[in-house]
Amino acid sequence: MSPRQAEERRRVNPEMVTLARESRGLTQGEAAKRIGISQGRLSKIEAGLAPAPDDVLSRIADVFHYPLGFFSLRDTLLGPGTGEFFHRKRQATPARTLRQLHATLNVRMINIGKLLQAVEIERDDIPRLDPDDLSPSEIARAVRAQWQLPMGPITDLVRVVENAGVIVVSSDFGTPRVDAVSRYIPGRPHVFFMDSTVPGDRQRLTLAHELGHVVMHQSLHRDMETQAYEFAAELLMPAKEIRSQFDRVDIPKLAAMKPYWKVSMAALLKRASDVGKVSPRMERYLWSQMGKAGYRTREPAEIDVPHEEPRLLQEIIDVHRSELGYGLEDLSELMGLVEDEAQATYAITPTKSERKARLRALPGERTA
Repeated sequence: MSPRQAEERRRVNPEMVTLARESRGLTQGEAAKRIGISQGRLSKIEAGLAPAPDDVLSRIADVFHYPLGFFSLRDTLLGPGTGEFFHRKRQATPARTLRQLHATLNVRMINIGKLLQAVEIERDDIPRLDPDDLSPSEIARAVRAQWQLPMGPITDLVRVVENAGVIVVSSDFGTPRVDAVSRYIPGRPHVFFMDSTVPGDRQRLTLAHELGHVVMHQSLHRDMETQAYEFAAELLMPAKEIRSQFDRVDIPKLAAMKPYWKVSMAALLKRASDVGKVSPRMERYLWSQMGKAGYRTREPAEIDVPHEEPRLLQEIIDVHRSELGYGLEDLSELMGLVEDEAQATYAITPTKSERKARLRALPGERTA
């Protein structure tokens, strides 16, 4: 054991033990059983009331699949943001699932924070506007104007948001009840996490919805969910431009409009109602028709909206690899991850020399 590893073991941060456990979806009882200690002892370690001797810390690292250095980190940990406070979907999400999701996102924030120590993103072009001064639709139009977006649909919302200085991360949330989450530490770029398993059209709407929270809601607001939806609808489907396209509203028309506007048929039907192009009676009929066709749960595959791929985080990793000379081992250690997880989570491709270093000939073996 090196002197550095010994020092890391002596400086265990109890919060990181809890974070590691929760990110793996384990209760204290389940984790203690796998580690081979009592739940009471693990509880005291996590509370900072008992030390973690070398042998116990090694088993904790093995069970939670984190390097020893992870448990000495002192990074800021974040709880739910304002955009999640009143989110109705989350009320039905099991607490254990949410704990695992928040823990995993905190780990990702730590990873990204380490990467940003050597790479600076100078641009922060997200406006902050108050919905008490302007309507959410007016704010959405102001954002489109500030970002100089062309008329019509936004071709690649992820790229637009990244160009404003936001890091977008696509990740499997492990629950269908949470689509997108934003995280922010002062002095760093905003980070938007998107669930990689949801359809592309839903990703766009939820990303616009999350952006609405960041733009409008620096503090809690009673109508924040309604305001975020209105913002997202106007950002993706400007009323002035889309209203004339609702010359008629029926199922074939909604299906034809979906690939152009890159939002779901359901979102288009709701927008037609919002802009006064469909009567309440006709809207109810069309929702009924959508349900009978099975489109309330799965819209036709042939008009699926492709996922938009984030690029900025990969560009940051590429800078470390190509310009700063970080090998896979260096990069994993920097981020506080074991190599296989760093490689899988951030799509890091080993170089030829790194692949060869993992191979060795067996003694006495010879090929013909």
